[in-house]
Amino acid sequence: MREDKVFSELLPSHPDFLPILQRIRAAYDIPEVDPDDDGFIELILSDNEVDWKAVRVEITKDVTEIVITTLPDSIRNIYEYLQTINLKENTLVEPPEILDRDDIPQDIRLLLATSYTALLHMMAPLEVALERMCSELVGSLMKFLMTGKTRDIPSYWFGGVFNVNLLGETYTIAVGSQVTNPKEISDKFLEKYAEVFGEDRPTFTDVDIDSLGHLRMKLAGMSIKDIADIEIQRNPDDYPKITDEKDYHQAKNTLEEKLKKRMQRLNKTIDELIGDKN
Repeated sequence: MREDKVFSELLPSHPDFLPILQRIRAAYDIPEVDPDDDGFIELILSDNEVDWKAVRVEITKDVTEIVITTLPDSIRNIYEYLQTINLKENTLVEPPEILDRDDIPQDIRLLLATSYTALLHMMAPLEVALERMCSELVGSLMKFLMTGKTRDIPSYWFGGVFNVNLLGETYTIAVGSQVTNPKEISDKFLEKYAEVFGEDRPTFTDVDIDSLGHLRMKLAGMSIKDIADIEIQRNPDDYPKITDEKDYHQAKNTLEEKLKKRMQRLNKTIDELIGDKN
């Protein structure tokens, strides 16, 4: 998207990164490079006097510090905490604030630990994303120092889509910002969603919605005959009068079969949507 190009070209002049480039150029005697001068670029890259490994180490340290310190306090605290623990699936983590407290009832501790663990799992992709972002920032600044050219910023910097496991359940989560292209995020969400849940998603029809009350009664233990009686009582003008016994029973039998098939179809759709896929 064009947002990538705009911010990629301006990245070396960003007030957070320009001082880093200026300091590195001075410290390692690296001249400004014309991106169209391939001969000079080749000369710079072949200059053994420039310790490019040391340059990368310094830039990585500075960039990582900038990225972490500019995070909101709440996000930074969770990120730093994630660095200290080994987050595992199906294992609860208690909030640090309650670890040494004995006055909290067990059921409340369980509730807090469940909520906190879910939050940590939701934030886990942030840890990976930040490390990846730092690496790509360093690579972009290194390329600019070496060639005078810029590297396209990945679109996920402005938003992303992740498949996250929360206590044994998989969720597809989309994250966007003011700069995010909503159409691109929507397309990526559908792709990520399909990876886990498939492209053919069952949907509910108007008939399914009309059948919800009948299915609820059946699940509560009511017989099909009784459900049909209630349906006839609610809509008496749609069925023959009970005095016309033959037509009435025929219409009721037809209604019972129709209700049975509708509820079976609705129950199947629900099971396909939320049932156990294993």
